[in-house]
Amino acid sequence: MRIAIAPLWLLLAGISAALMASDPPAARSDAEFDAAINAKLAETSAPEVVGVAYASAEDGVVTKQGSWGEMERDSGNPIADDTVFIIGSVSKSFTALAVMQLVEAGEISLDEPAGTYLPALRDTPAGEPSVRQFLSHTSGFSMVQGNESQDDTSMAHDALARRISVAATMTPAKQPGTVWDYSNVNYQVLGRIVEIVSGQSYADYVEQKILAPAGMADSFVHDAGDRPNMANGHRPWFGTFQSINGNLTGRGSSPQGGIVSSARDMARYLSILMNGEDDILSAAGKATMMSPASEFSPEYGFGWFIDAEQGTVFHSGANPGFEALATMIPAQKRATAVLVNNSSGLAFGHTLPTRNAITAASLDLPYDGEASPMTMRVAFIVLALLPFLYLLGMWRAWRGRGSQRSGMAGQIALYLPLLVMVALAYVFVIAIPTMFGAPFAAAAIFQPDTGVLLAGAAIMGVVWAVWRIAMARLAKP
Repeated sequence: MRIAIAPLWLLLAGISAALMASDPPAARSDAEFDAAINAKLAETSAPEVVGVAYASAEDGVVTKQGSWGEMERDSGNPIADDTVFIIGSVSKSFTALAVMQLVEAGEISLDEPAGTYLPALRDTPAGEPSVRQFLSHTSGFSMVQGNESQDDTSMAHDALARRISVAATMTPAKQPGTVWDYSNVNYQVLGRIVEIVSGQSYADYVEQKILAPAGMADSFVHDAGDRPNMANGHRPWFGTFQSINGNLTGRGSSPQGGIVSSARDMARYLSILMNGEDDILSAAGKATMMSPASEFSPEYGFGWFIDAEQGTVFHSGANPGFEALATMIPAQKRATAVLVNNSSGLAFGHTLPTRNAITAASLDLPYDGEASPMTMRVAFIVLALLPFLYLLGMWRAWRGRGSQRSGMAGQIALYLPLLVMVALAYVFVIAIPTMFGAPFAAAAIFQPDTGVLLAGAAIMGVVWAVWRIAMARLAKP
Protein backbone atom coordinates (compact mmCIF):
# COMPACT_ATOMS: atom_id res chain seq x y z
CA MET A 1 0.00 0.00 0.00
CA ARG A 2 1.04 3.56 -0.52
CA ILE A 3 0.62 6.63 1.58
CA ALA A 4 -2.11 8.84 0.15
CA ILE A 5 -0.36 11.79 -1.39
CA ALA A 6 -1.79 13.92 -4.16
CA PRO A 7 -5.21 15.33 -4.98
CA LEU A 8 -6.05 13.29 -8.07
CA TRP A 9 -5.11 9.85 -6.73
CA LEU A 10 -7.13 9.76 -3.54
CA LEU A 11 -9.31 6.84 -2.61
CA LEU A 12 -11.66 5.65 0.08
CA ALA A 13 -14.19 7.23 2.37
CA GLY A 14 -14.03 9.55 5.39
CA ILE A 15 -13.09 9.25 9.03
CA SER A 16 -15.42 9.60 12.02
CA ALA A 17 -16.32 13.12 13.05
CA ALA A 18 -15.53 12.25 16.65
CA LEU A 19 -11.74 11.85 16.80
CA MET A 20 -11.00 9.50 19.69
CA ALA A 21 -7.56 9.70 21.29
CA SER A 22 -5.53 6.61 22.10
CA ASP A 23 -2.27 6.04 23.94
CA PRO A 24 0.68 6.83 21.66
CA PRO A 25 3.30 4.15 21.15
CA ALA A 26 6.55 4.37 23.05
CA ALA A 27 8.94 6.80 21.41
CA ARG A 28 11.93 5.30 19.64
CA SER A 29 15.47 6.49 20.19
CA ASP A 30 16.98 8.90 17.67
CA ALA A 31 19.23 6.13 16.39
CA GLU A 32 16.30 3.77 15.86
CA PHE A 33 14.27 6.50 14.22
CA ASP A 34 17.07 7.50 11.85
CA ALA A 35 17.69 3.84 11.02
CA ALA A 36 14.00 3.39 10.15
CA ILE A 37 14.07 6.41 7.85
CA ASN A 38 17.29 5.31 6.17
CA ALA A 39 15.84 1.83 5.64
CA LYS A 40 12.75 3.29 3.97
CA LEU A 41 14.86 5.54 1.76
CA ALA A 42 17.03 2.58 0.75
CA GLU A 43 13.95 0.53 -0.13
CA THR A 44 12.61 3.24 -2.44
CA SER A 45 15.91 4.30 -4.00
CA ALA A 46 14.93 7.87 -3.16
CA PRO A 47 16.90 10.34 -5.27
CA GLU A 48 19.00 13.13 -3.90
CA VAL A 49 17.14 16.26 -2.87
CA VAL A 50 18.66 19.66 -2.22
CA GLY A 51 17.43 19.95 1.38
CA VAL A 52 14.93 18.25 3.67
CA ALA A 53 13.55 19.01 7.12
CA TYR A 54 11.11 16.84 9.06
CA ALA A 55 9.50 16.82 12.48
CA SER A 56 7.17 14.40 14.24
CA ALA A 57 4.84 14.95 17.16
CA GLU A 58 3.02 12.61 19.53
CA ASP A 59 0.32 13.64 21.98
CA GLY A 60 1.08 17.32 21.56
CA VAL A 61 4.86 17.09 21.92
CA VAL A 62 7.43 17.38 19.14
CA THR A 63 9.36 14.15 19.65
CA LYS A 64 11.62 13.89 16.62
CA GLN A 65 13.08 16.29 14.13
CA GLY A 66 15.91 16.22 11.67
CA SER A 67 17.30 17.64 8.47
CA TRP A 68 19.92 17.19 5.83
CA GLY A 69 21.06 18.99 2.72
CA GLU A 70 21.57 22.68 2.09
CA MET A 71 19.50 25.84 2.13
CA GLU A 72 20.91 26.55 -1.33
CA ARG A 73 22.65 24.05 -3.55
CA ASP A 74 26.47 24.07 -3.19
CA SER A 75 26.29 26.89 -0.64
CA GLY A 76 27.62 24.89 2.31
CA ASN A 77 24.78 26.40 4.38
CA PRO A 78 22.98 23.45 5.99
CA ILE A 79 19.28 23.10 6.71
CA ALA A 80 18.67 23.85 10.42
CA ASP A 81 15.83 23.28 12.88
CA ASP A 82 14.47 26.79 12.28
CA THR A 83 14.87 26.75 8.48
CA VAL A 84 11.59 27.69 6.84
CA PHE A 85 10.11 26.53 3.54
CA ILE A 86 7.07 27.55 1.49
CA ILE A 87 4.61 24.76 2.29
CA GLY A 88 2.49 25.08 -0.86
CA SER A 89 -1.05 23.77 -0.73
CA VAL A 90 -0.74 22.69 2.91
CA SER A 91 -1.50 26.42 3.33
CA LYS A 92 -5.10 25.66 2.39
CA SER A 93 -5.65 24.20 5.85
CA PHE A 94 -4.74 27.58 7.39
CA THR A 95 -7.21 29.36 5.12
CA ALA A 96 -9.91 26.83 6.00
CA LEU A 97 -9.11 27.30 9.69
CA ALA A 98 -9.40 31.08 9.32
CA VAL A 99 -12.82 30.69 7.67
CA MET A 100 -13.96 28.31 10.41
CA GLN A 101 -12.87 30.79 13.08
CA LEU A 102 -15.09 33.40 11.46
CA VAL A 103 -17.91 30.87 11.17
CA GLU A 104 -17.70 30.20 14.91
CA ALA A 105 -17.61 33.95 15.54
CA GLY A 106 -20.93 34.25 13.67
CA GLU A 107 -19.41 36.33 10.88
CA ILE A 108 -19.76 33.71 8.11
CA SER A 109 -22.35 31.04 7.33
CA LEU A 110 -21.06 27.93 5.56
CA ASP A 111 -24.13 27.60 3.37
CA GLU A 112 -24.34 31.19 2.21
CA PRO A 113 -23.16 31.96 -1.35
CA ALA A 114 -19.66 33.40 -1.49
CA GLY A 115 -21.11 36.46 -3.23
CA THR A 116 -22.83 37.34 0.04
CA TYR A 117 -19.44 38.30 1.45
CA LEU A 118 -17.60 39.41 -1.68
CA PRO A 119 -19.07 42.41 -3.53
CA ALA A 120 -16.86 41.61 -6.53
CA LEU A 121 -18.63 38.24 -6.93
CA ARG A 122 -22.15 39.37 -6.13
CA ASP A 123 -24.65 38.56 -8.90
CA THR A 124 -22.07 36.58 -10.87
CA PRO A 125 -21.88 32.81 -11.55
CA ALA A 126 -18.58 32.77 -9.63
CA GLY A 127 -20.33 34.00 -6.49
CA GLU A 128 -23.13 31.42 -6.50
CA PRO A 129 -21.35 28.44 -4.87
CA SER A 130 -21.56 28.35 -1.09
CA VAL A 131 -18.67 28.86 1.31
CA ARG A 132 -18.89 25.13 2.14
CA GLN A 133 -18.52 24.25 -1.54
CA PHE A 134 -15.46 26.46 -1.91
CA LEU A 135 -13.91 24.86 1.19
CA SER A 136 -14.50 21.33 -0.12
CA HIS A 137 -13.56 21.92 -3.79
CA THR A 138 -17.11 21.28 -4.97
CA SER A 139 -17.72 24.83 -6.24
CA GLY A 140 -17.56 23.66 -9.86
CA PHE A 141 -14.33 25.48 -10.65
CA SER A 142 -11.81 23.20 -12.37
CA MET A 143 -8.15 22.57 -11.67
CA VAL A 144 -7.19 24.32 -14.92
CA GLN A 145 -9.23 27.40 -13.96
CA GLY A 146 -7.49 27.43 -10.59
CA ASN A 147 -4.03 27.41 -12.15
CA GLU A 148 -4.58 30.10 -14.76
CA SER A 149 -3.14 32.76 -12.45
CA GLN A 150 -0.21 30.66 -11.24
CA ASP A 151 2.29 32.84 -13.09
CA ASP A 152 1.09 36.01 -11.31
CA THR A 153 4.00 36.83 -8.98
CA SER A 154 2.83 40.30 -7.95
CA MET A 155 3.55 41.21 -4.32
CA ALA A 156 1.26 44.26 -4.42
CA HIS A 157 -1.03 44.60 -1.42
CA ASP A 158 -4.11 44.40 -3.65
CA ALA A 159 -2.90 41.30 -5.51
CA LEU A 160 -5.54 39.03 -3.99
CA ALA A 161 -8.32 41.52 -4.65
CA ARG A 162 -7.26 41.68 -8.29
CA ARG A 163 -7.28 37.88 -8.50
CA ILE A 164 -10.89 37.90 -7.32
CA SER A 165 -11.78 40.55 -9.89
CA VAL A 166 -10.56 38.12 -12.54
CA ALA A 167 -12.48 35.26 -10.90
CA ALA A 168 -15.63 37.38 -11.13
CA THR A 169 -15.46 37.06 -14.92
CA MET A 170 -15.26 33.25 -14.77
CA THR A 171 -18.06 30.71 -14.77
CA PRO A 172 -17.55 27.44 -12.89
CA ALA A 173 -16.82 24.60 -15.31
CA LYS A 174 -19.40 22.35 -13.60
CA GLN A 175 -22.62 22.83 -11.69
CA PRO A 176 -21.72 23.80 -8.10
CA GLY A 177 -22.18 21.01 -5.56
CA THR A 178 -22.24 18.16 -8.09
CA VAL A 179 -18.58 17.22 -8.58
CA TRP A 180 -15.26 17.36 -6.73
CA ASP A 181 -12.43 19.12 -8.57
CA TYR A 182 -9.34 20.47 -6.86
CA SER A 183 -9.01 24.14 -7.78
CA ASN A 184 -6.79 26.90 -6.37
CA VAL A 185 -9.38 29.54 -7.21
CA ASN A 186 -11.54 28.12 -4.40
CA TYR A 187 -9.03 29.14 -1.77
CA GLN A 188 -8.27 32.48 -3.39
CA VAL A 189 -11.96 33.28 -2.96
CA LEU A 190 -11.91 32.08 0.66
CA GLY A 191 -8.81 34.13 1.43
CA ARG A 192 -10.50 37.24 0.10
CA ILE A 193 -13.60 36.47 2.19
CA VAL A 194 -11.34 36.39 5.26
CA GLU A 195 -10.01 39.84 4.31
CA ILE A 196 -13.43 41.40 3.70
CA VAL A 197 -15.12 39.94 6.77
CA SER A 198 -12.24 40.50 9.22
CA GLY A 199 -11.17 43.89 7.87
CA GLN A 200 -7.54 42.69 7.85
CA SER A 201 -5.18 41.55 5.14
CA TYR A 202 -4.96 37.80 4.77
CA ALA A 203 -1.38 37.83 6.05
CA ASP A 204 -2.20 39.90 9.14
CA TYR A 205 -5.20 37.76 10.01
CA VAL A 206 -3.37 34.43 9.74
CA GLU A 207 -0.28 35.65 11.55
CA GLN A 208 -2.27 37.20 14.42
CA LYS A 209 -5.14 34.72 14.81
CA ILE A 210 -3.45 31.42 13.94
CA LEU A 211 0.35 31.47 13.84
CA ALA A 212 0.92 33.52 17.01
CA PRO A 213 -1.66 31.68 19.19
CA ALA A 214 -0.28 28.34 17.94
CA GLY A 215 3.25 29.31 19.01
CA MET A 216 4.57 29.07 15.45
CA ALA A 217 7.37 31.57 15.95
CA ASP A 218 9.27 30.59 12.80
CA SER A 219 6.25 30.90 10.49
CA PHE A 220 4.72 33.71 8.45
CA VAL A 221 2.74 34.43 5.31
CA HIS A 222 5.11 34.83 2.37
CA ASP A 223 6.09 38.39 1.58
CA ALA A 224 8.78 40.16 -0.38
CA GLY A 225 11.16 40.37 2.56
CA ASP A 226 14.52 38.61 2.72
CA ARG A 227 14.43 36.11 5.58
CA PRO A 228 17.89 34.76 6.49
CA ASN A 229 16.47 31.44 7.76
CA MET A 230 14.41 30.76 4.62
CA ALA A 231 15.57 27.96 2.34
CA ASN A 232 16.13 28.84 -1.29
CA GLY A 233 13.88 27.10 -3.79
CA HIS A 234 15.18 24.93 -6.64
CA ARG A 235 13.55 23.72 -9.84
CA PRO A 236 14.45 20.72 -12.00
CA TRP A 237 16.88 21.49 -14.80
CA PHE A 238 17.90 18.56 -17.03
CA GLY A 239 18.85 16.09 -14.32
CA THR A 240 20.04 18.65 -11.79
CA PHE A 241 18.45 21.54 -9.85
CA GLN A 242 18.37 25.22 -10.74
CA SER A 243 18.35 27.71 -7.88
CA ILE A 244 15.47 30.17 -8.07
CA ASN A 245 16.46 33.81 -8.11
CA GLY A 246 13.62 35.93 -6.78
CA ASN A 247 10.11 35.14 -5.67
CA LEU A 248 7.86 32.97 -7.83
CA THR A 249 4.91 33.05 -5.44
CA GLY A 250 2.76 36.17 -5.56
CA ARG A 251 0.74 37.60 -2.69
CA GLY A 252 -2.45 36.61 -4.48
CA SER A 253 -1.44 32.97 -4.04
CA SER A 254 -1.09 33.22 -0.26
CA PRO A 255 -4.43 31.59 0.66
CA GLN A 256 -3.82 28.64 -1.66
CA GLY A 257 -0.11 28.10 -1.07
CA GLY A 258 1.80 30.99 0.49
CA ILE A 259 2.40 30.02 4.13
CA VAL A 260 6.06 29.69 5.12
CA SER A 261 6.96 27.43 8.05
CA SER A 262 9.58 25.20 9.64
CA ALA A 263 9.06 21.47 10.12
CA ARG A 264 8.91 21.81 13.91
CA ASP A 265 6.32 24.62 13.68
CA MET A 266 4.24 22.42 11.40
CA ALA A 267 4.44 19.53 13.88
CA ARG A 268 3.15 21.87 16.60
CA TYR A 269 0.33 23.04 14.34
CA LEU A 270 -0.74 19.49 13.49
CA SER A 271 -0.70 18.61 17.20
CA ILE A 272 -3.10 21.45 17.98
CA LEU A 273 -5.50 20.26 15.29
CA MET A 274 -5.58 16.79 16.89
CA ASN A 275 -5.68 17.73 20.59
CA GLY A 276 -9.47 17.59 20.96
CA GLU A 277 -9.49 20.92 22.79
CA ASP A 278 -11.14 24.28 22.25
CA ASP A 279 -8.27 26.68 21.51
CA ILE A 280 -7.58 28.31 18.13
CA LEU A 281 -10.78 26.56 17.03
CA SER A 282 -13.32 24.45 18.85
CA ALA A 283 -12.76 20.70 18.99
CA ALA A 284 -15.97 20.24 16.99
CA GLY A 285 -14.76 22.68 14.35
CA LYS A 286 -11.46 20.82 13.98
CA ALA A 287 -13.32 17.54 13.61
CA THR A 288 -15.50 19.09 10.89
CA MET A 289 -12.42 20.19 8.96
CA MET A 290 -11.05 16.63 9.04
CA SER A 291 -14.31 14.88 8.09
CA PRO A 292 -15.80 14.32 4.60
CA ALA A 293 -17.50 17.53 3.53
CA SER A 294 -20.30 15.96 1.46
CA GLU A 295 -21.28 12.97 -0.63
CA PHE A 296 -19.43 14.60 -3.52
CA SER A 297 -16.35 15.12 -1.36
CA PRO A 298 -15.87 11.81 0.48
CA GLU A 299 -12.08 12.07 0.65
CA TYR A 300 -11.78 15.80 1.38
CA GLY A 301 -12.91 17.90 4.31
CA PHE A 302 -12.05 21.59 4.71
CA GLY A 303 -8.41 21.99 3.66
CA TRP A 304 -7.52 18.34 4.34
CA PHE A 305 -7.53 15.05 2.45
CA ILE A 306 -8.81 11.97 4.25
CA ASP A 307 -7.73 8.33 3.97
CA ALA A 308 -10.17 6.28 6.03
CA GLU A 309 -8.38 2.99 5.50
CA GLN A 310 -5.12 4.20 7.05
CA GLY A 311 -6.85 6.60 9.43
CA THR A 312 -4.79 9.50 8.14
CA VAL A 313 -5.59 13.13 7.41
CA PHE A 314 -3.04 14.84 5.18
CA HIS A 315 -2.20 17.38 2.52
CA SER A 316 0.68 17.68 0.09
CA GLY A 317 2.00 20.96 -1.21
CA ALA A 318 3.96 22.15 -4.24
CA ASN A 319 5.16 25.63 -5.07
CA PRO A 320 7.86 26.51 -7.61
CA GLY A 321 11.00 25.31 -5.84
CA PHE A 322 9.34 23.73 -2.80
CA GLU A 323 7.31 20.63 -1.86
CA ALA A 324 5.76 19.47 1.40
CA LEU A 325 3.72 16.72 3.01
CA ALA A 326 1.84 17.02 6.31
CA THR A 327 0.21 13.87 7.71
CA MET A 328 -1.81 13.19 10.88
CA ILE A 329 -3.21 10.08 12.54
CA PRO A 330 -5.84 11.82 14.70
CA ALA A 331 -6.89 8.71 16.63
CA GLN A 332 -3.29 8.31 17.86
CA LYS A 333 -2.49 12.02 18.07
CA ARG A 334 0.60 11.44 15.93
CA ALA A 335 1.77 13.60 13.04
CA THR A 336 4.71 14.26 10.76
CA ALA A 337 5.64 17.15 8.48
CA VAL A 338 8.26 16.85 5.73
CA LEU A 339 9.49 19.94 3.86
CA VAL A 340 11.76 19.99 0.78
CA ASN A 341 13.36 22.93 -1.04
CA ASN A 342 13.14 21.66 -4.60
CA SER A 343 10.37 20.87 -7.05
CA SER A 344 10.08 17.44 -8.61
CA GLY A 345 10.94 17.00 -12.27
CA LEU A 346 8.88 15.18 -14.87
CA ALA A 347 11.38 12.32 -15.04
CA PHE A 348 14.21 13.10 -12.63
CA GLY A 349 14.62 14.43 -9.10
CA HIS A 350 11.30 13.30 -7.60
CA THR A 351 10.92 14.27 -3.94
CA LEU A 352 7.88 12.05 -3.44
CA PRO A 353 9.82 8.92 -2.37
CA THR A 354 11.73 10.96 0.21
CA ARG A 355 8.60 12.61 1.64
CA ASN A 356 6.62 9.38 1.74
CA ALA A 357 9.48 7.28 3.13
CA ILE A 358 10.07 9.68 6.01
CA THR A 359 6.35 9.88 6.74
CA ALA A 360 5.96 6.10 6.68
CA ALA A 361 8.93 5.56 8.99
CA SER A 362 7.72 8.28 11.36
CA LEU A 363 4.14 7.07 11.65
CA ASP A 364 4.66 3.31 11.17
CA LEU A 365 2.61 3.33 7.99
CA PRO A 366 2.90 0.74 5.22
CA TYR A 367 4.70 2.00 2.14
CA ASP A 368 5.70 0.06 -0.96
CA GLY A 369 7.49 2.82 -2.83
CA GLU A 370 6.52 4.55 -6.04
CA ALA A 371 6.00 3.33 -9.58
CA SER A 372 9.07 3.24 -11.80
CA PRO A 373 9.74 6.59 -13.51
CA MET A 374 11.23 4.85 -16.56
CA THR A 375 8.31 5.68 -18.88
CA MET A 376 8.55 9.36 -17.99
CA ARG A 377 12.32 9.29 -18.43
CA VAL A 378 12.04 7.76 -21.88
CA ALA A 379 9.45 10.43 -22.84
CA PHE A 380 11.76 13.15 -21.50
CA ILE A 381 14.72 11.85 -23.53
CA VAL A 382 12.60 11.57 -26.69
CA LEU A 383 11.47 15.18 -26.25
CA ALA A 384 15.09 16.22 -25.83
CA LEU A 385 16.08 14.45 -29.07
CA LEU A 386 13.21 15.74 -31.24
CA PRO A 387 14.74 19.16 -32.09
CA PHE A 388 17.94 17.45 -33.27
CA LEU A 389 15.92 15.07 -35.43
CA TYR A 390 14.12 18.05 -36.96
CA LEU A 391 17.47 19.73 -37.67
CA LEU A 392 18.62 16.57 -39.40
CA GLY A 393 15.43 16.61 -41.46
CA MET A 394 16.07 20.25 -42.41
CA TRP A 395 19.60 19.38 -43.56
CA ARG A 396 18.24 16.53 -45.70
CA ALA A 397 15.62 18.88 -47.19
CA TRP A 398 18.41 21.29 -48.07
CA ARG A 399 20.39 18.55 -49.72
CA GLY A 400 17.38 17.52 -51.80
CA ARG A 401 16.07 21.02 -52.51
CA GLY A 402 14.22 21.51 -55.75
CA SER A 403 12.87 17.98 -55.89
CA GLN A 404 9.11 17.67 -55.60
CA ARG A 405 6.69 14.92 -56.51
CA SER A 406 4.08 15.99 -59.01
CA GLY A 407 0.33 15.64 -58.84
CA MET A 408 -2.07 15.39 -55.91
CA ALA A 409 0.05 12.78 -54.13
CA GLY A 410 3.00 15.13 -54.27
CA GLN A 411 0.98 18.00 -52.79
CA ILE A 412 -0.32 15.82 -49.96
CA ALA A 413 3.19 14.55 -49.19
CA LEU A 414 4.44 18.14 -49.15
CA TYR A 415 1.77 19.81 -47.01
CA LEU A 416 0.43 17.04 -44.76
CA PRO A 417 3.48 17.10 -42.45
CA LEU A 418 2.80 20.79 -41.77
CA LEU A 419 -0.74 19.99 -40.58
CA VAL A 420 0.60 17.16 -38.44
CA MET A 421 3.26 19.40 -36.87
CA VAL A 422 0.71 22.13 -36.08
CA ALA A 423 -1.49 19.51 -34.41
CA LEU A 424 1.51 18.15 -32.52
CA ALA A 425 2.44 21.66 -31.38
CA TYR A 426 -1.09 22.00 -29.96
CA VAL A 427 -0.61 18.74 -28.07
CA PHE A 428 2.75 19.83 -26.65
CA VAL A 429 1.79 23.37 -25.64
CA ILE A 430 -1.92 23.05 -24.84
CA ALA A 431 -3.13 19.48 -24.42
CA ILE A 432 -0.32 18.00 -22.30
CA PRO A 433 -0.18 20.87 -19.74
CA THR A 434 -3.99 20.86 -19.55
CA MET A 435 -3.92 17.12 -18.88
CA PHE A 436 -1.80 17.89 -15.81
CA GLY A 437 -4.22 20.63 -14.75
CA ALA A 438 -2.38 23.80 -15.70
CA PRO A 439 -1.81 26.16 -18.63
CA PHE A 440 1.62 25.91 -20.29
CA ALA A 441 2.96 29.08 -18.64
CA ALA A 442 2.06 27.82 -15.18
CA ALA A 443 3.45 24.33 -15.78
CA ALA A 444 6.75 25.77 -17.04
CA ILE A 445 7.21 27.68 -13.79
CA PHE A 446 7.31 24.41 -11.86
CA GLN A 447 9.29 22.39 -14.43
CA PRO A 448 11.26 24.78 -16.66
CA ASP A 449 13.29 22.00 -18.30
CA THR A 450 10.14 20.21 -19.44
CA GLY A 451 8.72 23.54 -20.58
CA VAL A 452 11.79 24.18 -22.73
CA LEU A 453 11.54 20.71 -24.29
CA LEU A 454 7.81 20.99 -25.04
CA ALA A 455 8.17 24.46 -26.54
CA GLY A 456 11.28 23.44 -28.50
CA ALA A 457 9.62 20.34 -29.94
CA ALA A 458 6.51 22.35 -30.89
CA ILE A 459 8.42 25.16 -32.58
CA MET A 460 11.02 23.03 -34.33
CA GLY A 461 8.38 20.68 -35.73
CA VAL A 462 6.55 23.53 -37.43
CA VAL A 463 9.84 25.11 -38.62
CA TRP A 464 10.91 21.78 -40.13
CA ALA A 465 7.60 21.37 -41.98
CA VAL A 466 7.74 24.93 -43.39
CA TRP A 467 11.42 24.54 -44.29
CA ARG A 468 10.86 21.38 -46.34
CA ILE A 469 8.05 23.11 -48.27
CA ALA A 470 10.37 26.03 -49.03
CA MET A 471 13.20 23.71 -50.04
CA ALA A 472 10.92 21.71 -52.36
CA ARG A 473 10.07 24.89 -54.25
CA LEU A 474 13.64 26.08 -54.68
CA ALA A 475 15.24 25.52 -58.06
CA LYS A 476 17.91 22.85 -58.06
CA PRO A 477 21.44 24.31 -57.93
